[in-house]
Amino acid sequence: MSARLIMKMRVAEATLASAEVLHLRLVHPKRLELPSWTAGAHVDLRLPDGRTRQYSLCGDPADASAYEIAIKREDAGRGASRWAHQALSEGSEAHVSAPRNNFPLKADARRTILVAGGIGVTPVLAMAHELAAAQADFTVHACFRDPERAPLLPVLRDVCGARLTTWFSGRGRRFDAAALGPPEDDVQVYACGPARLLDALRAG
Repeated sequence: MSARLIMKMRVAEATLASAEVLHLRLVHPKRLELPSWTAGAHVDLRLPDGRTRQYSLCGDPADASAYEIAIKREDAGRGASRWAHQALSEGSEAHVSAPRNNFPLKADARRTILVAGGIGVTPVLAMAHELAAAQADFTVHACFRDPERAPLLPVLRDVCGARLTTWFSGRGRRFDAAALGPPEDDVQVYACGPARLLDALRAG
């Protein structure tokens, strides 16, 4: 496997998408256009100690001027997310790889159903951007504990409109896989989220 291009990028915007999630917009200081990507792609973020962590791109694939990622702070993790939350602010530098896609959309689906749980909304948001631009038939189910802890929800609502259904378990509305309807050969379902969400989909 060939080495992936690592770019020294600048944090153009750094905002909290929720109390636990840092939303970054990354630009190249010299290139107006970045390597292209498709929905479902991720980039590697290189840490100061040489380790890397993968983060799904959550912006609009049609926007070649920047990459957007969202990082949930995991206090019980190995320190990468805590470093990102502390070190990455507007104007700082980040070493980021060119995108790679291990989670691509199938182009010929009659209908697409997207299911996101928590920070799993990141690739799903990019997929919604791509499907909306293609005027495809799709729906999105987004599952969070409550609206206040729902990262990127305003953007998802703007992109999806009436095609979005939200589930807030902290308010007594837990995701029900039956809402997706029976399986159909030409309907594709994509899901990203915690194991319990994926287990519910498999059981449904």
